[in-house]
Amino acid sequence: MSRRLTLPTLLLFALPLASQGVLPAGRAGDVAGAWFEAYNAHDEARMRGFFERYRTSEKQAEFAAVWEGLARLQAQAGRLTPSVAELVSSALLRVEAEAESLPTAVLLTFQLGDETPALLANLELRPGRLADVVDAPTEWDSLAELAEKVRADAGVPALAVATIAGGRILETAVVGRRSVADEGATALLGDRFHLGSITKSMTASMIGRLVEDGLLEFDVRLGDVLEDVDMWPEYAESSLLEVLQHRAGLPAHLVFDDAEFTRLNGFAGTPTEQRGAYVREVLGTEPEQVGGFRYSNAGYAVAGYVAERVTGRSWESLVQEHVFDALRLTSAGFDWPATPERRDEPRGHFRDPEGLRPQTVDEYVLGAFMHPAGDTHASVRDLARFATAHLNGLVGRADFLLPATVRRLHEPLPGAPYACGWLVREGVHAHNGSTGTFHAMMELDPAADRGFVLLTNTSDFQDTLAAALRTALMR
Repeated sequence: MSRRLTLPTLLLFALPLASQGVLPAGRAGDVAGAWFEAYNAHDEARMRGFFERYRTSEKQAEFAAVWEGLARLQAQAGRLTPSVAELVSSALLRVEAEAESLPTAVLLTFQLGDETPALLANLELRPGRLADVVDAPTEWDSLAELAEKVRADAGVPALAVATIAGGRILETAVVGRRSVADEGATALLGDRFHLGSITKSMTASMIGRLVEDGLLEFDVRLGDVLEDVDMWPEYAESSLLEVLQHRAGLPAHLVFDDAEFTRLNGFAGTPTEQRGAYVREVLGTEPEQVGGFRYSNAGYAVAGYVAERVTGRSWESLVQEHVFDALRLTSAGFDWPATPERRDEPRGHFRDPEGLRPQTVDEYVLGAFMHPAGDTHASVRDLARFATAHLNGLVGRADFLLPATVRRLHEPLPGAPYACGWLVREGVHAHNGSTGTFHAMMELDPAADRGFVLLTNTSDFQDTLAAALRTALMR
């Protein structure tokens, strides 16, 4: 949900790869070569054309967060030329590139998905070299020591980690600083981090509670519950479950230009009334596709508004009661962790070519229209408690939701790995969240009855941090 220009679907480009001689042959090299050609054209349309062609659908939200960083990098770094490449596996390629006007190289990590032809599941870039890559530590005496090793290797300001197993939180650790601008701002165990799109699983959980209470049904059609909203027939026939699974054809709404972002933030009235105005706009737009998977922030705004309409209560009050209070998540709340009234919390960080810049408390505000899709915060212990509740349900232990409800929320429809706020691959249930300045991750392995969560106050090296911790913890 970064505030960069958003354009309509673009024509695809045939991008020559011959100039990228250091890149290896094969799937990963082809995708990386296409990226360098698009980036070095210094044409936003070509860059967006690359992502339209090469991204996997379930990773749209994560790619949305890189637009602002790419634009700043292009403006300050000039052309990028790959100089060294390391093919870690057929699906993972790291590339060190030289920049015309930067004092250091830029390190890029290309992670491919399972699709054929090859599509990009994750792209990470930051100043650095291959020697700076985060490896999984092999020795540590405590979770705090492990977290500090990973944090220091990645160069992120703060890192919070929790492990869970057997229905309980095993260990928690928070290391680093709340802000790179304040040497004394040590991150503490109770500090709050922004959760981004992990909010989607909280919205879905709240709806699961309403279903258990008999106030909603997963199969209710939008046209039946929002009968006074003028919407396209395809939307009217879509079920609430299809909305939660990104199957209703709703627009993605991952990025906005400044004018549109300001307009959407300017809806009048209560938060519910603001969401109602936004939902009416969304449902009045022609569906982009129906039946297939399309990750949509707008969809979760619609789902949150459905809950508001059937209960007569705001989404905020519903999530407070059915998630935060039900699980005793005392640190959890809405909006950014740091506010003008509560400044002693971690600040998110933007990645500029010259380094990390702390987010000020008032420069980037997500309006109420987008709250159900990605605007909550919590401490690492409280996020671990939320994750533990879902792990409990997956293995058959009743918690704040019945196991049958949890299984419904975690069961994808055929053809896509996405359920209701959870991505399910090879038995692992996960979701991450980032609005460009924080990053959050939950990962559950029901077969082993264990999992972990991580939080950091920058969006850098999201999957690399998770991979290093996952590998180390499995050892």
